[in-house]
Amino acid sequence: MEVLTQDLVEREIFKGSMNIVKEPHNHNQVSDSYIFIKTQNQDKIREEAIERMIKAQNEYLKNSYWKFPKRFFDIIVSCFVVIFVLSWLVPLLFIAIKLESKGPFIFKQKRNGEHMKPFVCYKFRSMRLNDESNTKPTSKEDERITRMGYFMRRYSIDELPQFLNVLKGEMSVVGPRPHMISETNRYNEISNVFYLRHRVRPGITGLAQINKCRGEISCISDLNQRIRYDLSYIRNASFLYDFKLVVNTIFHVFYPDEKAR
Repeated sequence: MEVLTQDLVEREIFKGSMNIVKEPHNHNQVSDSYIFIKTQNQDKIREEAIERMIKAQNEYLKNSYWKFPKRFFDIIVSCFVVIFVLSWLVPLLFIAIKLESKGPFIFKQKRNGEHMKPFVCYKFRSMRLNDESNTKPTSKEDERITRMGYFMRRYSIDELPQFLNVLKGEMSVVGPRPHMISETNRYNEISNVFYLRHRVRPGITGLAQINKCRGEISCISDLNQRIRYDLSYIRNASFLYDFKLVVNTIFHVFYPDEKAR
């Protein structure tokens, strides 16, 4: 039997075969089984492993791409989308959304950005007005979603206003997807490493999204898988990598997977 050390724990976190999570007071709060570190010094080993992950991530973030080059990439891509896509698409969507249901054209929701700082995230409104927009995640066949909303979500059209968030410096074109604040708080309670994905600007698309990790997070394994992809992106970010992810995203927009909604 392999001896459990902080090296093993750190390696297993990235491999995904071990879930480093906080044990909930009520085991019924989660809908999937998960593995706890079984050792007399589990808390110490876990903390040391996470500390080493943070130190490693500090080195990744020293990559010069995270400074001017990435911001330059964000501005160029965002300006292109705003000028050549949103300029003609906004009037059409305004009419379609307004004709189907009452409410604002743009849906605004507070989400956690870089270093957990809240910001107002923009989307084309895809739901009917309801009191659970900021607390209840979207689920499959959600009755709150309008017919136009289903179409926009299917092809990720509802996310396009977030290019304005990018121009404002609140988001990046590529990066970990931001969640609504109530979800972020819940995931931070479950996972000891979830906050590491918030050390960079959140993105409109990301490595997790092109690997079919989108939509509802229904179990611990879903959450861990997204965290692994997000941390992997932070380790490997570059101009070429971002360009490839954007191209892959365009492909997935026109040929969406079953989780697109």
